[in-house]
Amino acid sequence: MDLTALLDQVETRLTTLIADEPLAAIRAAAPLERMTQRVAADAVYNLATVDGPEWDTVAQALGVSRRTARSRLTRYVLRR
Repeated sequence: MDLTALLDQVETRLTTLIADEPLAAIRAAAPLERMTQRVAADAVYNLATVDGPEWDTVAQALGVSRRTARSRLTRYVLRR
């Protein structure tokens, strides 16, 4: 199973949980939030080069503008 399909499955299950057991959904969201923040920060760290990342490449990969890409990556680093 690819990562996108797995994430879709997690979202579907959490959405169902919201309706049936909202507190359990909140409890399940906490470790997911921590994990995504850690993974994003680690990925940004791995992008680091002497000259910094190629912002056009980063923006294109994320499907956002250069400014938004730079802002997002900076936010991840500051949370680290």
